[in-house]
This record gives sequence, C-alpha cells and structure tokens, in this order.
Amino acid sequence: MNLFQKAEIRRAWQADHVKASIHALIGDDAQALVQQAGAIIYGVVSACEDAGIDGDDADLCAVHDAAKALVGLSAENEIQGAARVLIVDGLAACERLQPRLSPASIQRAAGEVLKVNEEQEDCA
Repeated sequence: MNLFQKAEIRRAWQADHVKASIHALIGDDAQALVQQAGAIIYGVVSACEDAGIDGDDADLCAVHDAAKALVGLSAENEIQGAARVLIVDGLAACERLQPRLSPASIQRAAGEVLKVNEEQEDCA
C-alpha cells in the first residue's frame, strides 16, 4: 500500500469518526448511532486483533465497553446518558488507538461492514 492509499484510508476513517462522534455527543437517532459508531468500533477492534494489542490495554477496554453499550442500544429508540458517555469514551479511545493500527486492517474491516450493510439492504 502506497502513501497516497494510506492517507486516503486515514482521511475516510477520520470523516466517519467525526460523524459518529458528533452523533454520539448530540444525536437523537439511536439506530444511526449504532450504525455509525458500530462500524468505527468494529474496524478498530478488528485492527487491534491484527496488531496484537493486548486485551488489557486501557483504550481497547474503553472500545469494548462502547461496543457493549451499542449492543444494548440497538434495541432502543432513545440514547440513554450512560450509554452515550461510554460510546463517546470508546470513540475517543479509537482515535488514540488509530496511529498504532494498520490502515490495511482498518480498510479490510470497513469493507466487511460495507458488505454486510449491502447484503441487509438487498434483503429488505
């Protein structure tokens, strides 16, 4: 992967991360938050596994807590305050972890999320 490709992946990741973070802070649509933040968190967790980052890493623990909050939120219509805090903290941890992760791993995970989303749209 050349430098341009890496930069493009990082730029796209940043844009998605910013959207998810804004929604986590002020958004009211629980399902949109689950989709946006869930895609970021899935990509980061997958890339952390590829990078061999220890499960006891504080940032990775925050990401896992955010993932658990998203699972709980997936059946809700409203975003509860406690879940919002965990998700915001998890997205901040994703930002801190990102420089330690392979852009190719993030891209692969993002591709998996897109594929699942497309399959779900085809079934609807």
